[in-house]
Amino acid sequence: MAQIVQRDVLTLEPAIVAAETALTVIFPAVDLLRFNTKTFTLQNIGAVNLNAGQLQASPKPPQEATDNDYENVNTTAWATLAAGGVPISVVIQNDARRTWRIRASVASGSSQVKAWGHAGAI
Repeated sequence: MAQIVQRDVLTLEPAIVAAETALTVIFPAVDLLRFNTKTFTLQNIGAVNLNAGQLQASPKPPQEATDNDYENVNTTAWATLAAGGVPISVVIQNDARRTWRIRASVASGSSQVKAWGHAGAI
């Protein structure tokens, strides 16, 4: 008989996102290979809008993946996430990539974001 498994993947303390050419990793690499549904949520609780937000994945395990191994899965959902805004989630289903992370940046200054995720499998 099939079982539904769901768990909190990660809930992070608010992270500072800075104006950088290399985006700040705010949701560190996590191995989600065994889960067929993944939900990533980002909320900008700071005072500056984001100017970039990326959900990235790699086929390699977290300890082996380098920046060059990641590919962008979603670059639009959080691209202009408003300061003090509502949380926005991205749901990924039936994707066999192993390692997932979120990166973001602001145009100037810095902002504060919260990130969390859930995963489930049948």
